[in-house]
Parts: sequence; C-alpha cells; structure tokens
Amino acid sequence: PLNKIKRRMIRTYLVDAEHPIGANRQIQYLKAVWNWASQLYDKVPDTNPCQGVTFNKEKARTRYIEDWEYELVKEVILRTTRSHYLAVLMELAYLCRLRCSEARGLKITDIEFKEGHIKVIRKKGSMGELTHISPRLQTAIDDARRQYPNAPSPIAGGYLLHNAKGLAIGKNKFDSAWKRAMHSAKTVGLTIEGKTIKLEEHFTFHDIKAKGVSDHTEHESGHKSDKAKQVYIRRILEVDATK
Repeated sequence: PLNKIKRRMIRTYLVDAEHPIGANRQIQYLKAVWNWASQLYDKVPDTNPCQGVTFNKEKARTRYIEDWEYELVKEVILRTTRSHYLAVLMELAYLCRLRCSEARGLKITDIEFKEGHIKVIRKKGSMGELTHISPRLQTAIDDARRQYPNAPSPIAGGYLLHNAKGLAIGKNKFDSAWKRAMHSAKTVGLTIEGKTIKLEEHFTFHDIKAKGVSDHTEHESGHKSDKAKQVYIRRILEVDATK
C-alpha cells in the first residue's frame, strides 16, 4: 500500500542497491511520478516519501576520449564486427554532440529541413540547433544512408540510420552491440604494422558526446546554463597568460 512507503524504506533501498547510481535515477523517477500522481488521485498520499531523502554520492565523469582511442574503436567495429552502424552512430554523436537516443532518432527530414544543415532536436530540456554539415558530417550522413538502403520507411520522414525494417535502432540491440565492440577493442584490439593496439580504458557511448563538446570550438552542447555545459567539457583547456 502506498501509505506504507516511508522515507526510511526509500533510503534503505538506496543503501542496499547493487548499482547505487542507477538506484538514484529510479528514486528520482519515483519522486517525480509521486508528485504528479498525488495531484490527480486521492489514493496517492500527499507526502512524497522520496522528498528529502539523501541520495548516493555521485562522482562526475572526467573521462576524455583521446583521438587515437576514438579511431581505434571505430576501426575495431568496422574490421571485426558486423555492426558497422555503430561507427556511423559514433560519428553522428561526436560531430553533432548528441546523446545516443538523439543520434538514433535522427530522421531524413532533419537533413532536408534546411539545405546545408542538420536539424538537431535535443532531449532533457536542452536547446536544439541547426548544425552546418561539414565534409566529415556529410560522409557520416552518406554512410548512414548506405545502411539497408532498400529498407521500407514505415514512419513518416524515415530514420536516417535504421534497421532492415526501416525502424530506428532499438536500445537493447545497440547496448548489446556496443558492449561487444568495447570488449573486442579491449581484449583483441587491432594489429597495425605488426603491433597490436588495444583500448586500455573503457568509455561509454555518452562519453562521445562529451568529447564532441570538449573538441568543439565553442564547446556547444545545447545546454541552457554554463553549469550544465561544464559537465561535458572534459579536455583541459589551453589559455593565454594574463599578460
């Protein structure tokens, strides 16, 4: 019963969670749902048990992907896996500074919206933008269109990067393929001119957006506040002396 859920129960859940950060997200979601439901349904208590609960400590990620690491993983994907679309997703996420879901959600109409640009619609309240299509971004777009070129487009506009049925790449499929690619990059790597190069430290796909923001001339991320933008700037900046 909802009236039996107390703050202590929520806190105990957070303390005992196998994945502390994931538990934080779950309780944050529950808190929002409770606030919403309590305004509409009498059976939902007004007192939100998640309110004021101390969350597990989180450490901001500082992982910056070096250029050679980025290129290594791309080559591993292209040479040792059948999931070549991952390399295309990497380029789209890096060049347009996108979350994975945003990159997978790009549509053909986003490119045709304005000549020479790609319309970027961001989630989580971030601002969208029109990104100039550079030669490298155009190559990524062309590569995306070469993936299953004869697939139907059952949804209006059609996805830029899609599966064999013309649908967006599913999260579960992506997660499994990305995990395999990371494992291959770390354990097998690539042999170049007789020397084997492996990825030493894992990175998440979301770290690619952070690399894109860090490498961007204006560090543009679509965030409305400088504080939010700073989360994604992970490269040590070079600046001039005062005089």
